[in-house]
Amino acid sequence: MRRLSIARSLQLALLGLTVALTAIAALGVGALYQSRQDYEDRLAEGLQLQASAGRLLAAGVVEEATLRLRRGPDGLTERRRARAAYRAANREALALAQGDAARRSPPRPPASSSCACARPRRPRRWPPASRWPGSAAVRRSGSRTPATRRRARHAGP
Repeated sequence: MRRLSIARSLQLALLGLTVALTAIAALGVGALYQSRQDYEDRLAEGLQLQASAGRLLAAGVVEEATLRLRRGPDGLTERRRARAAYRAANREALALAQGDAARRSPPRPPASSSCACARPRRPRRWPPASRWPGSAAVRRSGSRTPATRRRARHAGP
């Protein structure tokens, strides 16, 4: 059995490397197309939800106008139809928003209160009125900015 020459071994190694890199590139391009498709699907779902919200708003306006204008027994069917249209639009919007809410729900804080984010925040305390800029105490203390001091000098007594 003859041994392969160095040139032949190098050619086979480069061919194998080319095949391996081609396979990796094909997998990368496939993953790129899949992520783009996922993005477009999520974008389409968001647009559907936005359109559904518009239909819900329109159905609410129609129902309100119907309730105001169609009173008495004569407008009963119109009121029922408007109410049914609003409820259908509401169901559609809620169904579309279910998947969106699961994706965008904020993470829950840990069960133990040892985390700093779980502690309640103290209300902010405002400084006393004597420390507000422009108060007599601040003017007397001389804690002015240089620009304020220049303006006071040029303003005169």
